[in-house]
Amino acid sequence: MVRKISVLSNDQEIRQKLKDKFVNVHFNDNYICLITSTVINKFPIIIIDSNEIPIFNEQKIINSINQFSPKSKIIFISRIDDIEYQKNVRNNNQITYYANYPVDMFSIEKIINTTLENFDKLEYTYD
Repeated sequence: MVRKISVLSNDQEIRQKLKDKFVNVHFNDNYICLITSTVINKFPIIIIDSNEIPIFNEQKIINSINQFSPKSKIIFISRIDDIEYQKNVRNNNQITYYANYPVDMFSIEKIINTTLENFDKLEYTYD
């Protein structure tokens, strides 16, 4: 079974790098589409670019994703380089990897590959 990666980013550089490396990437246009598709598809990996979500609503959006798909691993790409902002986003959210822009794609690729390899070994059942 091919596991899909859900991406919320309109950054062409990020999109192209993910398309080149992975064949199973699903791109979302906005955060509402992301949440809706997460409810339906239960993606194992979700990549969120902070540029695409309203400022100060990051926690609510990530919390919604965590509720609808608690086993999903979230990679958050931040465009704001502020310690307090990072604390607020990470507070009570299950973020697997927090990256600042510009993104280190090698680290993200490694996390994606490891997660997809181990996905079937772990118990990911949704009731």
